[in-house]
Amino acid sequence: MNDRALTLELASTLGVAVTDDALAPLFALAPELVEWSINAGPDPRGTLRVAAWTRDRARVARVIPPEHAAMRDHLLCGDDFEGLGLALHPDQPPAARWWLLASEGAELAARARAAWPHHAAELAALLAAAGGDHALTAVGAELPGRETAYVRLADAAAAVRVLELAQVPVSRQANLFWKGICGLEPGGRAWPQVWAGHSIGRAGGWKFYYFARGDELRRTDAVLLDAVGAAPELRAACALVGGNAAIQLIGLTVRDRPSFTVYLGRL
Repeated sequence: MNDRALTLELASTLGVAVTDDALAPLFALAPELVEWSINAGPDPRGTLRVAAWTRDRARVARVIPPEHAAMRDHLLCGDDFEGLGLALHPDQPPAARWWLLASEGAELAARARAAWPHHAAELAALLAAAGGDHALTAVGAELPGRETAYVRLADAAAAVRVLELAQVPVSRQANLFWKGICGLEPGGRAWPQVWAGHSIGRAGGWKFYYFARGDELRRTDAVLLDAVGAAPELRAACALVGGNAAIQLIGLTVRDRPSFTVYLGRL
C-alpha cells in the first residue's frame, strides 16, 4: 500500500473523513517522508494529522494554500525540509498546516521575529530558555489562528529551563515522558533528541517531542504503545503502518490536561 492509500486507510480506522482530492496537494510534493500523528482522545488540533515533507521549494510553491503563502515568503530560508499537512477531525473540514525546518537557527529566528512581531515576547522567552537563537529548529502554522516555534533541547538543563518557562505541572504523563522515556533524572540514560514547541493562538499551548527515530536506545513500538496507554484504534493504526519501528516520535502536549501524540512513519 502506498502512502496515499495508507492515509485513506488510517483515516477510516480512526473515524475521520478525508478525500483523495484533499490529499492531492500533499502528494504532489513527491514527498521524501510522510508522517501520521495521532492524538489521544478528542483534541481540537485533530484526531489524525498527515504531513508530507520535501526539500523541493518549487513543488511547495505550486500547491501551498494561499493563506499560508505570504507567511512562507517572510519565513523561508535555508535548504532544509518543508512540510505540508492536514489536520483531520471527525466533525469538521480538514485544516491546512505548514512547517519549515531550520538550516541555521539564528537566521530563521531573525525572520520569525520580523514575521511575527505580535509573538516577540513569547519567542524571546522560548529562545532564551532553550539557549539562544541557534536552538530554533523549526516554525509552523495552522491558519487561521495558530503559529508555532520549535526549539531543540540540547541537554537536560535546557529541558528544565523550558519546563519552568512553560510551568508544566507534575503529572503521571509528564513523569513518564521525562523520566521514563527521556531519562531526565540523575543517572538517567544518554540524552536523546528532544524538541519543545510553543503554539500561540487557537488551541495553543506547549508540546514536547521525543525522537524515537535515530535513538539507539529506543524501546520497541510495543513498549512505547503500552507506555502511552494506546487505545485500540492507535494500535490498529500502528499495525497498518507496519515494520519494526513505525513510531517516529512521541509527543507530550500540555494544555488543559497532559496527553500523548504518537507519530508514525515508514522509512
